[in-house]
Amino acid sequence: MLIKFDYWEIDEESPFGSGASEKKWLINPKTRQKGIFKFPKGADMGKPTGEYWAEKIASQLAEVLEIECAKVDIGTFRGRVGSMSYMILNDEEELIEGIQYITKIYKEYNQDKFIDYKTAEPYSINMILQSIKETGLEKDFLAIPIFDALIGNSDRHHSNWGIVRNKVSGHIRISPLYDNGSSLCCLIDPKDVPNFLRDKMRFESLIFGKSKSMIRWTKPNRIRHFELVEYIKSEYYEETVCIVDKIREKLNDNRIRDIVYSYDDGIIHPNIKKLLYAFLIERRKRIIDIYYGEKEE
Repeated sequence: MLIKFDYWEIDEESPFGSGASEKKWLINPKTRQKGIFKFPKGADMGKPTGEYWAEKIASQLAEVLEIECAKVDIGTFRGRVGSMSYMILNDEEELIEGIQYITKIYKEYNQDKFIDYKTAEPYSINMILQSIKETGLEKDFLAIPIFDALIGNSDRHHSNWGIVRNKVSGHIRISPLYDNGSSLCCLIDPKDVPNFLRDKMRFESLIFGKSKSMIRWTKPNRIRHFELVEYIKSEYYEETVCIVDKIREKLNDNRIRDIVYSYDDGIIHPNIKKLLYAFLIERRKRIIDIYYGEKEE
């Protein structure tokens, strides 16, 4: 499953983008295809975190749900493991990050505090929808926080989504998802998994209590993913029920199992696979329950 990217060359011309992970833009010298190769945190200490495989699984889940997402492979570059996220743009396109839309409308938005000082409005669903109102892509955006609730993505900040614009035709669309690695139990130590699966309160904390969205609702404090889903359902049911239907109909238990257990034990520890399967099953059920008021057995 690991792809060797050693023959790819470092692309010095591409921008590095935002984020804390060590990364390198690479280019295939034969096809000129580009991608960003991210190395997992902690690898230098012999304890690599799982962002690299979480990025790949997130892309697989998005594909099942027919949500556009950057194509991801896991592999090695110069002997180091990581994830390759392939370029989401063609030569005629540019990515306009969310922050550019937000600061156009909210002139005193503080990127570090996630709040606009003039209006006292936090980085929130309303702020985002107001910022992209001129694009008409509000409905398309709303699938993103629902997907984030499914995978437990805690890092959908203002530079982790955007709008793709064709520089020739002017056509715009919500960007394919990218930077989905802060999710899917990727930071949990395999030795802690038995406790999560045995202790209902600890598992509940993983699923609900400590699972918080970067995108707020009305207050500055971060809220839990499923609380945000509740609010979205109450205000934007018609715009979002279609993505929940896909979660319900296309992402069954067998599909989740096939994805999680397709990885070698050397990539995802067997304990983490058990937890990840239970994690996704439960999160799927909770989203469905919020929208349909029923729990699937």
